[in-house]
Amino acid sequence: MSDQFAAHYARFMPGLKELLRVTPMDTKQQRELRGNAIQTIGNILDSVRDQPELCRQDALEIAQALIGQLFSNIMEDSDP
Repeated sequence: MSDQFAAHYARFMPGLKELLRVTPMDTKQQRELRGNAIQTIGNILDSVRDQPELCRQDALEIAQALIGQLFSNIMEDSDP
């Protein structure tokens, strides 16, 4: 499947990154949505791991955003 998904990578990843960027973490539903987006991003990145040129920049941006959230103290221990 991973060989076939690379052709669709550019359709999904921008929207998922935007979802992480704009979705607040005020409600349980928003936190769950963000958690599902993070899980989906992980699955997508895993599916194209043999093509680092395709996902390297996105992976760095996502990692930086997640690290920033961890250090901002806006996440609770129970957040997905």
